[in-house]
Amino acid sequence: LALDGLAYVIYTSGSTGRPKGVLATHRGLANVVRAYQDVIALQPGQRVLHVVSLSFDAGTAHLFLALCSGATLCIDDRSAADARELGDVLHDEAIHYIGLPVAMLGSLDERPLPALHTLSTGTEACPLSLVERWGRGRRFLNIYGPTETSICATLSRFDPTRATQGLQRPPIGRPIRGNRVYVLDARLQRVPVGVTGELYIAGEGVTRGYLGQPGQTAARFLPDPFADAPGARMYRTGDLVRWRRDGELDFVGRNDTQVKLRGFRVELGEIEAALCAQAGVREAAVTVHAREDGERCLVAYVVADAPVPAATLRDRLRRSLPAFMLPRAFVNLPRLPLGPNGKRDPQALPVPDFTDLQREFEPPLGALEQTVAALWSELFGLDRIGRDDDFFELGGHSLLATRLVARLRRDLGRDLALNAVFDAPTVRGLAECLALAPIAATALPVLRAHATGGPLPLSQAQQRLWFLAQLDGAGAAFHIAGALRLHGALDVDALRAAFAALIARHASLRTRFVAPDGTPAQIVDADVAFDLPLRHADRADAAALAAAHARE
Repeated sequence: LALDGLAYVIYTSGSTGRPKGVLATHRGLANVVRAYQDVIALQPGQRVLHVVSLSFDAGTAHLFLALCSGATLCIDDRSAADARELGDVLHDEAIHYIGLPVAMLGSLDERPLPALHTLSTGTEACPLSLVERWGRGRRFLNIYGPTETSICATLSRFDPTRATQGLQRPPIGRPIRGNRVYVLDARLQRVPVGVTGELYIAGEGVTRGYLGQPGQTAARFLPDPFADAPGARMYRTGDLVRWRRDGELDFVGRNDTQVKLRGFRVELGEIEAALCAQAGVREAAVTVHAREDGERCLVAYVVADAPVPAATLRDRLRRSLPAFMLPRAFVNLPRLPLGPNGKRDPQALPVPDFTDLQREFEPPLGALEQTVAALWSELFGLDRIGRDDDFFELGGHSLLATRLVARLRRDLGRDLALNAVFDAPTVRGLAECLALAPIAATALPVLRAHATGGPLPLSQAQQRLWFLAQLDGAGAAFHIAGALRLHGALDVDALRAAFAALIARHASLRTRFVAPDGTPAQIVDADVAFDLPLRHADRADAAALAAAHARE
């Protein structure tokens, strides 16, 4: 068979949209089987257990790995649905190698398995707890690879003895032979060690693209600018990674799992990794939940050796995560729901119960406490608020605190400082602050724009700079200078219009300073004549001319 001939079409899960049929080649399949055998070194007579669906591409690799190495392929589709039965099969059939998705491995009962010398996992970020549990005394392979790059793109043989050295999850390793990987920024430029960028994969594992979807293929399979061979392509994964100093890759998260919440960019995978780093926590999933009132909040689902109270998890996470990344609700589950391919099924996660966030109920006392509790009940959508419930533990944040202070001002006529919510975040504490708060002013002073054209006094900061300039003369100490290189044809008229629009919009760009009688003042001109002098130069001396302008 031709190496670049079509081996199979396999459909992605469709969890982010319409499923796409990936056109995999014999070259890519042969490359990954060879890479697996290089590391696992299966011998004739050893036994490989195949439990995942044949519609899952990793199962294809396990099947051909066994056949190409002379090992015995054991097929058991029943044990995939039951962790205890899977453990029984591994033990009774004396399995030497198995590859499992992270979610299936997390639900597997821990027991002695003397024959099992190699175990691999992948499909999603692997918690260190799984490495520590299953990696001692055997090979533990963390495998990374989208379907579009023939199952496996990078591989790490992880040593569990370094699992606690400041890591949150095991690395995804180095590219397997035949593959190349690039960590690039938004302009497709390589980023240095330790800097997060998007992962692009090139080499023999790159598939043909998507069946009957040329637009999707063109968007994800790009020309490889670093390859010598003409027509080489690279696959844009959408995954964020960074190079480690030891030459392996750390998985940071997904571009499309980064969410924006109350003005903050939140990486859900970072919260999941912090949860899995807690003692007793085996697996975790974090989602964004939209409440009936439109408020969006983070919800964490945790699989632990024993149920962990929400307050305990929140207190632990406070040590490593900023406040805006703390989940509002925590749900203990016996296991995370899985789809037919052994991957997590986020649609099957239960709706959280936000009443778990509240402390032991003690009813509010007095009119002030009852008023505060009623307002909290409205803001948080809870039927009952106790006097010792904590504003931030219930999911409060700075924006909600601002709304709370405004409502208290309107309803009670008390001028409560915003920091009072942070200093006294309980109903009891806030009511005590309200009792001491001054009566709110009936009206705020009106802000009026100052007339332009005439001299205006300098602000304190301007006076300071003016005084320093008189001492030292004109200089660049307070200038922030930079240079930008524009690529492509330059539309000079558009560039002039852009600068003119900026000057018209920002008064500071139309401000000049005068001191006719020794007293400095500023004058804001209504209009400023602007020109953009440009010199044309041939390619030979353009760089030198630009450098001279920059020095000037």
